[in-house]
Amino acid sequence: MSLTFSHIAVILAVCGLLSGCASTKGTAKQDKQLILEEKLRKFSDLSSQLKTQVIPLGTLTAEIRSQFGDPDDVFRSGSQVSSMEIWTYRGISANNDLNFETIQLYFEKDKLITWKY
Repeated sequence: MSLTFSHIAVILAVCGLLSGCASTKGTAKQDKQLILEEKLRKFSDLSSQLKTQVIPLGTLTAEIRSQFGDPDDVFRSGSQVSSMEIWTYRGISANNDLNFETIQLYFEKDKLITWKY
């Protein structure tokens, strides 16, 4: 039996699919690693910018979210007169000794009013 070009193309396509399927676990693990690295980089940037006062009071929640991503936790409290949100970001300490740190950002009317480490 002789193989035509279309037979070879089908065989190569099947081999490509099979090898792709075999490596999806590795790819998923790599994707999770990249996501974690990005999250830790953003946490470090947030910490650094707060400590050096690059982020001013009055910064909008939308600006914080776009630059540093979604917070790990949000607490909302309010009344008819005022409302407050506390955003918590979690990360690993700057000296990489696997100690976890948190940064809490306090917002009133979608504007940063203070923060706490």
